[in-house]
Amino acid sequence: MTNIFEKIVNDLNLEQKDVVESEDNLYVNACPGSGKTRVLTRKIAYQAIKHDGSLKRIIAITYTNRAAEEIKERLSLLSIDDDINIWVGII
Repeated sequence: MTNIFEKIVNDLNLEQKDVVESEDNLYVNACPGSGKTRVLTRKIAYQAIKHDGSLKRIIAITYTNRAAEEIKERLSLLSIDDDINIWVGII
C-alpha cells in the first residue's frame, strides 16, 4: 500500500503533500499553473485508496467542463477507475 501512496505524492512539494495527506476539509487558493488541479486529483486518489471502499462517494465539483474532464483524465492516469465511486462534474 505504501508504494501506491508514494506514487501519488512523489512529485509534489511539501505544501502540496500536506494538502493531499490531510484528513481535513481544506480550501486551496493559488495562482494559475501552481498545481491546484494536480493536488485536488491526488487528494481524491489518496482518500479513495486510503479508505478503500469505506467511503460511499467522493464528489469533486468545479466550474467548467474542461476542468472536470481534466480531473477525470488525471484520475484515470493514476489508475483510479470506476471501481471507486467518484463523481466529477460542474455546478
